[in-house]
This record gives sequence, structure tokens and C-alpha cells, in this order.
Amino acid sequence: MKSSNRPFAIILRTSVQQPTQHEPTVAYFSSRGPGSAPGIIKPDLAAPGRNILAAWPPFEKARADSIFYDIMSGTSMATPHVTGVAALLKALYPHWSPAEIKSALMTTAYNLDNAKNPIQTDSGNVIATPYDIGSGLLNPNAALNPGLVYDFNMEDIVSYLCSSAVGQLESLKEHYKVYWDIKLSALIIITLHIMILTTPRSKFQI
Repeated sequence: MKSSNRPFAIILRTSVQQPTQHEPTVAYFSSRGPGSAPGIIKPDLAAPGRNILAAWPPFEKARADSIFYDIMSGTSMATPHVTGVAALLKALYPHWSPAEIKSALMTTAYNLDNAKNPIQTDSGNVIATPYDIGSGLLNPNAALNPGLVYDFNMEDIVSYLCSSAVGQLESLKEHYKVYWDIKLSALIIITLHIMILTTPRSKFQI
């Protein structure tokens, strides 16, 4: 526009093209489950961790080849994404516990790629399982308004440990009295081979 007194442009007709490459996919180096704790699926969720533009410490400021940013890959790149979203949630909901923040992140994660198909691993046309991506891929915008969050406290942790045949912790039962009143329609824990369904509206005591 600066080089001519009569600038002009041509706008061509647009067309919609379907993506030819499925994204995102679970990288081969991504940490996977199952975890060592029974009944708890790991990982919790997945986050971007491949070819991430990240801060990089320079060697010496006087050197000409010093850089301040670099393209990195690894779980160390995925972790800051989750940490940042968790910090935003804590700022928005300062009364939330760490468990509630984790719940918001996990219950709002998504499992579909850019073609609206289930997310796959990068080792071929293999659909990612909960042992690959946990509850799904981190969804920051959805996590800001999860609708419902689940919380747990120390008593819940002790109850779980005591029920997991951890012999050294059996004595903790004497110090904690936990009452459960499950009013949800059902709670389901799914593994790749087993489905465990709890009884709704059940009451029991440790």
C-alpha cells in the first residue's frame, strides 16, 4: 500500500479441507500406566509436550551463539502446561483444594483429535487407552467451568490405604473413624480388563 497510490488485492474463493494428519497423538516417550496403586488409573491426563517453544538458559551472555528459547520435547514440557492451568484455577477459585483442582482438570479433558476421532498413539492406528492419556487431553477453557468437582481429604486417603492391604497402615484404623454416604447414582472405576461398580447410596463405617 505504501508503494502505490492505487493498491488492489485479489480474494480467491475459499474451500474447506479435511485435516490429513491426526493431531494430537500420544508421543512414544510419554509416561504411561498402569500405576502401582490398585484401582487408580495413571496417568491422570495428557498435555502438550512435543516441539514446545520453551525458555532456555544461555551459556554466556557474551557468546554469539547463546539462545534464550529452544524447541523442546518431553514430559518436562507437558508438566508446565498443567501447572499453569492449575495456577489459573487456584486464582479463579481460591477456596478450591488441590483435589478439586485436579478434578476440574480431569473431568473436562477431551479424547477426540482434530478429525473428531479418538486420540491415537503415534505408533500407528492404535486408539489411546486410559493408560496412555488418562482422562484425556488437558482442556484449559473447559476446566474454568467444570460444573462439578470432587474433593477428598486425609480420611479418604487413609481409608483407601487401609483397604489396599497395606499392612503397615492397618493400625491407622484405630485413629480414624470414617463415614461414607454415597448419594451419587454410581461411581465407576474402569481398567482395561475390569469394571468395578460401587453400590449407590451405600453406608459403611471403618
